[in-house]
Amino acid sequence: MDTSINFDIKPLFKSSDIEIIPQPGVIHLHERMEKPEENPDNEWIKLGLVAMKDLHDSGFRPKTVADIGTGNGILAIGAAHIFKPETVYLTDIVDHVLPYCAINVKENLEALTKYTPQVISVAGRDADPLPDSLVDLFVFSPPPLMITDKSKLESGLARTTLTEYDHYIQYANGKDDKLAKWSVLPWYAFLLSAKKKMKEHSVILGIYSGRIPFNTITEAYSRAGMKIAISRSIVKKQQDPIYLKEYADYESNYLNGDTFYFYNFEKAQLLMTQAGIKMPGIITLSDQEIKEILFPAKISALEAYQQSLQGLPVAHIGHALIGTLA
Repeated sequence: MDTSINFDIKPLFKSSDIEIIPQPGVIHLHERMEKPEENPDNEWIKLGLVAMKDLHDSGFRPKTVADIGTGNGILAIGAAHIFKPETVYLTDIVDHVLPYCAINVKENLEALTKYTPQVISVAGRDADPLPDSLVDLFVFSPPPLMITDKSKLESGLARTTLTEYDHYIQYANGKDDKLAKWSVLPWYAFLLSAKKKMKEHSVILGIYSGRIPFNTITEAYSRAGMKIAISRSIVKKQQDPIYLKEYADYESNYLNGDTFYFYNFEKAQLLMTQAGIKMPGIITLSDQEIKEILFPAKISALEAYQQSLQGLPVAHIGHALIGTLA
């Protein structure tokens, strides 16, 4: 029997300086829907909300928004409050969550007077279920790590972090493709699928991992025929330490002696504070600048996993990436 818990999203929206706070400002979290961090500054979703606000402040006015892999629906609620689009698409590969996400979105629009968007739920992978050449804004936080054991994807929150190796390896450009090495093929494949749905001035807002070399991310965009810019970044606690073992295993099996970019949380916090930067929190430095500051705190995925077994938090970088047609 599916049960739910309620989560107050108002502090998250206030922290993101959203002008109109959702009412009632509560979402219902059912099975396989991730609970946000209690501290908004340590939450991926805030990064997405702030990046959407930046797009709005730049004059961007999408009429059709798609929240890909909507999960709990908060980013779609944010898009409705920030842009007031005519249509909001909710997609997820876990079709079980979609009716609940739609309820979360619709229930939290009452503060927006005389505004009732069309909310459409469609199940499927990446941007595939969306209509062609219709979407103005795509918002997506893709699972960054490919695994071969697909049985791990059938329960819990695994889909927030893990995805099928077998499905995405077909997109590799030869056996030495660095997109395959660093598990960036899922993001590249999404860019290709989203490109088919884009208009000339559409934008893809990707909330993506900084655990890998940034030049690998830029190559994914270049190969897909897109331009990329960083809107905002965050240095935050690893939200699902339960999956650090999969990172450690992938690191051992595929990275050929290289390591993912994880950080000792306390050391990272001290280094950022010494640099005059709040952590956790939203920042505007480049990936290289952040990694230079944090270098003394860098640890491998295996070390991150070992620290998590001791109950110690680890940190990583996340980016809000703006993708547009080249």
